[in-house]
Amino acid sequence: MFLCFVVQAQTLHLDDKNPFYFKYKGKTTALIGSGEHYGAVMNVDFDYKKYLAQQKKDGLNHIRIFSGPYREDESAFGIEKNTMNPELNQYLCAWSRTKEIGGSDGNKFDLMKWDDNYFNRLKDFLQVADSAGVVVEITLFSSFYNNFWNLSPFYPKNNIQNLPILPYQKIQTLDNSAYFFHQERYIRKMVQELNSFDNFYFEIQNEPWADNGKNMGVLNDYIQADMLKDEANYWRCRLEAANDDALKWQMRIAQIVREEESNLPKKHLISQNIANFNVPLQEVDKNIDILNFHYALPQVLQQNRFHQKLIGFNETGFSGRGDDAYRRQAWRFMMSGGGLFSHLDYSFSVGLEDGSDTNYVAPGGGSPALRKQFKVLKTFLEGFDLSAFRPDKNVVQSSSAFYYAMSNLKNQWAIYTESKEPFFIQIRLPEGKYEMTRIDAKTGEIVSIEKFTQVDEIKKIWFLKNEFEETALKIEKK
Repeated sequence: MFLCFVVQAQTLHLDDKNPFYFKYKGKTTALIGSGEHYGAVMNVDFDYKKYLAQQKKDGLNHIRIFSGPYREDESAFGIEKNTMNPELNQYLCAWSRTKEIGGSDGNKFDLMKWDDNYFNRLKDFLQVADSAGVVVEITLFSSFYNNFWNLSPFYPKNNIQNLPILPYQKIQTLDNSAYFFHQERYIRKMVQELNSFDNFYFEIQNEPWADNGKNMGVLNDYIQADMLKDEANYWRCRLEAANDDALKWQMRIAQIVREEESNLPKKHLISQNIANFNVPLQEVDKNIDILNFHYALPQVLQQNRFHQKLIGFNETGFSGRGDDAYRRQAWRFMMSGGGLFSHLDYSFSVGLEDGSDTNYVAPGGGSPALRKQFKVLKTFLEGFDLSAFRPDKNVVQSSSAFYYAMSNLKNQWAIYTESKEPFFIQIRLPEGKYEMTRIDAKTGEIVSIEKFTQVDEIKKIWFLKNEFEETALKIEKK
C-alpha cells in the first residue's frame, strides 16, 4: 500500500487541500505554457527535442499536443506554417500504414495494426518533456470543423477497414456505427502505453461544440450574431457548449480511461474542453478533473468554482500578433483563480523549433519576448503558498484601476492591476506589520519594496506614474 501511494503521489494530480491547483512531485503548482500548434509528435519533421529544450530554457511548464486521429491541411484557420499539416507521408499516428496507395496522405492505414514508431516517439517525447519540467496535455480527439474529416485515419478512404461513410458530426457520438470499436481500442492502447509516465493528463476532445454544439447565449449583448456576417467570425459573439450527443460520447470515453487504468499502477487526470469564453455548467461528469476553456474570460472561474474542479485556459489566439493581449489574458485569468494557462505560440515551426520564427502568418501570436513575460507570471505565483490560495473579494475596498486579488486569507496577498492613468487602490488588512513589493508585471522588475504597519483602517496606495500599466503587488505579513 505504501509503495502504491508513493507511485501515485508522484503523478500529476489535483491538490487535496485546494483542487483548483495541481499537485506535482510534492508541490502545489499552477501550469503556465506557450507551445506550438499541437503537431510536435504527429509531424515527423518537427524536432521535438530542440522544442522541449527551449521550453526548459524559457522556464514554462505546460504544452498541448494532439495525438493523431485529427490533422489539418494548408487551408486551416489561416495558419501558414502549421505543424499539424505534415508533408506527404510525414504524418505519424497510432495506426500502421499499409502498402496500398490511395489515402489523403499517401498509403492507407490499417486500423487493426499499431505503429510502434508512433508510440516510441510519443513516449520519448514525454520522457524528454519530463526532463524539461514540462507537463503535457494529450488531446485524444478533435472536432473536424467540416473541413478536415476526410484527412483522418478513420475516414473510410484513408484505411482498409471499409467503414461506412458517415457525416463528420456522427463520428464522435455514440451513434457512430463501427467507428466506436476502433476509438475504444485506441483509447485503451494509449492508456496502457503511457501509464508509467507522471507528467501528462488526457483531454478527451478539442472543441466538441464545433461539430456538435448547442447555443448557450451571446457573448456580448451589444454584439449580435447578425453583426458578424461571415461565418469565420460568427463564433466570436456566441456561447456554445457540446450538445447531449457529444457529452454522452465524451462520458463513455472518460469511463474507458478509468476502466483501463483501474488495474494499472498510475491514475491520470482527465480534462474536458467545455466551451469558448465563459459558460456556467450545471453539472460535471464524475470522471472529469479539469474544466478547460478556450479564449476564456475571468468570470468563468467564479461561475464554475462550486464544482471543485481545476479550471484551465488552454488555448488563446485570434487577437493578432501583439504580446499585450495574451499577457493580460494570462494575468487576469490566473489572478482570478485559474490553475492552468497555455498559450498557442506560432513562433514555433518546423526548422525553427526554438520558437524564434518572426515571419509566421497566423491568427494569433507568440514570441520569445512573450514567453519571458509569461515566466514573470509563473515566478510571481511561485512566490505564494498555492495550497491555500484563492480569490479574495475583501482585501481591495476600492480602486480607480482594474484589479484582481488573491490571498491565503492569512499572511499572503497578491493583487494585479491594469491602468493607463495614475491611480489609487485602497486595501484593508488585519493589524500587523507588512512588506509590500511592487512588480512590473510585464518585465518582472521590482519597482519598490515598502514596509508598513497596518492598524484598523484602510490603506490607500497611490500609483503616480503610469509607465507601469500592469502592476503586481505581493503583500506579506511579517
